[in-house]
Amino acid sequence: DDPSARAFVLYALGKIKSPKILEAAPVALKASRSSDRELRDTAARAIGRFAESIPAAGLPDEVRAGFHDSLRTHLADPNPGIRAKAIRSLGKLARHGHLTETERDELRDICRHLLGTDEKFDWDRAYVVRKEAEQALEHLRS
Repeated sequence: DDPSARAFVLYALGKIKSPKILEAAPVALKASRSSDRELRDTAARAIGRFAESIPAAGLPDEVRAGFHDSLRTHLADPNPGIRAKAIRSLGKLARHGHLTETERDELRDICRHLLGTDEKFDWDRAYVVRKEAEQALEHLRS
């Protein structure tokens, strides 16, 4: 029940480099909806780590969509650390083939918005978020 202990366990799960980490996806998705900031932060990071370990063909669409939706929601989090981890993890989903073409296009637009290079010229105020958006955009160009 302790959010700090759950965050620690989720952090440790993110260190596992095996496609079997898919079994922990529900834990990460549940944590991503927590009211605890540290748990949301760790979940955003863990989802990106899971994306690195699970082959695109091995990720069920409902889990993939859950990861995507969760990270998109975290882009509006008031905490810049959570926003940074969300955009970084979205970049990992793109890099490892877990996004549809439409989602890749949307992510390009999101990155441009966070960087202030879209028509609104209103960037995210947190440097760390802009830096992660820049790196995610690089993954979308290749």
